[in-house]
Amino acid sequence: TFDFIYPLYELVKELKFPKIGLIGHSMGTIVAFTFAALFPELVDQMISTDSFKGIKRSLSERVSDLRMNVEYFNVVDKRNREVKSPPAYSISELITKLYEGTFGNVTLESTPFILRRNVAPSSTPGKFQFTRDGRLRLLPMIPYSEEILLQMAREISCPFLFLMSSRDNELFVKTYRFDDLVETFEANPHVTCTLVDSDSHYFHLNEPEIISAIVSDFIVKNSMKNH
Repeated sequence: TFDFIYPLYELVKELKFPKIGLIGHSMGTIVAFTFAALFPELVDQMISTDSFKGIKRSLSERVSDLRMNVEYFNVVDKRNREVKSPPAYSISELITKLYEGTFGNVTLESTPFILRRNVAPSSTPGKFQFTRDGRLRLLPMIPYSEEILLQMAREISCPFLFLMSSRDNELFVKTYRFDDLVETFEANPHVTCTLVDSDSHYFHLNEPEIISAIVSDFIVKNSMKNH
């Protein structure tokens, strides 16, 4: 997590922002949450979607995943250092890779919206390449204990809208740790926890109409308070 916090802190200081608003999903939620807990004086308001749940994997599978992540990190790191172009794909191949990589949580209809910001034309005519740095997905996101996580939840002092899917999915499931965190959030007067009737980790992308009014009302309400 702290690999992301420091650059964000440096950006805020360099641009001399008195305060910032944060919007995050999944990994972005954890980064926003950590930043807001550590530097509450720098955050105006925060909106987050579906995070802090447990990975739907057994302990044995998760240990294997850690090994695989280290090995894959090495592969991606070497690829980033190479002069030659990264792997190139057709649009249909990119859609399939993204769809299968999220276990169908990003619908086929929604994949183009993510691909727009993640790909660029390749040197191979008619092909495209991913522009994201694959190493970022392999960094451990919550290195602190549950006690520290809950204390950080208590430290949140800006208006915080936490949107969470009501049902488990193929990626993440609710755990006792998640339930404890939600209970702590609900005890914090600055936090608004809202259940969204969905089983998708990407409900904000696949079904924006079910949260658009909630998000808009939250932003308007808290923007008016600060002006």
